[in-house]
Amino acid sequence: MTQSSSNRQPFSVAFVTLGCAKNVVDSEKAMGALVRQGFAVSLDPAEADIVVVNTCGFIEAAREESVEEILNTVELKHTGRMRALVVAGCLPVRYLEELQAELPEVDHFLGLVEPEGVLDLCCRLAAGWGRTPDGGKPQDRHITAARLLTTPRHYAYMKIAEGCSNPCTFCSIPLMRGRTHSIAPDELVAEAVELVGGGVRELILVAQDTTHYGADLAPASGGGSVRLAGLIRRLGTEVEGLEWLRLMYTYPSRVTGDLLDAMAETPQVVPYLDIPVQHGSERILKAMGRPMGRQALLELLASIRERIQAVALRTSIIVGFPGETEAEFEDTLRIVDAVGYAQAFSFKYSARPGTPA
Repeated sequence: MTQSSSNRQPFSVAFVTLGCAKNVVDSEKAMGALVRQGFAVSLDPAEADIVVVNTCGFIEAAREESVEEILNTVELKHTGRMRALVVAGCLPVRYLEELQAELPEVDHFLGLVEPEGVLDLCCRLAAGWGRTPDGGKPQDRHITAARLLTTPRHYAYMKIAEGCSNPCTFCSIPLMRGRTHSIAPDELVAEAVELVGGGVRELILVAQDTTHYGADLAPASGGGSVRLAGLIRRLGTEVEGLEWLRLMYTYPSRVTGDLLDAMAETPQVVPYLDIPVQHGSERILKAMGRPMGRQALLELLASIRERIQAVALRTSIIVGFPGETEAEFEDTLRIVDAVGYAQAFSFKYSARPGTPA
């Protein structure tokens, strides 16, 4: 028997987001678009009509986690109310044909999560089932015009660019997300004003390479004159109520004196810098396609410490890169010991199909 419109549950969509903070922002923007259209967004996939799994395909472990999560979600067709499973994100961008062959239980595959694409699909599915979005907002989540935040209320990620133009031989991001595409600074300032006006106190700037921000923008869009340093200054002066501004995913060779000055001069900037060195061996760094060698890295990090008082440095390191010797691994240990990082994340090398490494 068909439920009457008065007692059936609101039509609901849930997201399962894997991978990096950039994926979190993509999902939040898609959820915001759905809420504005009248969809309910559930925090529990078991209570949703449509479940969107936003996957990560960066390294082998991430691919395995994504596939495992997809298979776990499939079970909700039998135990929950889910009627459609949608798989999106980096994994189907790179491996669509393989996923279609191996996961026939998935109802729809999308590319990168974009609000318009997700909204269009959900509207078509709802219409095909004779349903219409019937409202309802998730509890304890702040909804802005742009996003539905899933982070704790005091902070939010702000993605300032998409893609990457760096030539790192171990990385498949350009194959999945294309070359660097920066978001116009006026748009970012407006988003920051809205987020902070809604209660956010800390903004965390993310991109695959935040230091490449603005290089691709035409002067009319703020490019050329507004790079990352300029964006930091604008956020510090134009966003009333912003208490902390944190910078992630910087590329060593693009950490300029102007950027360090902007960080030092902007009171909201947290003295914290994420700057992946990847390795401590001169030969391996060259094989990785990294433009800055060991000595230049050490000099840069020393300069950062001189210019930004009490700065905490975070880094990422790859071990087991093809051809790495025991002595070269020891080089990495020595650079970690010499720098004294506040945080260091190490990853076993993972082969990415289509990359030189």
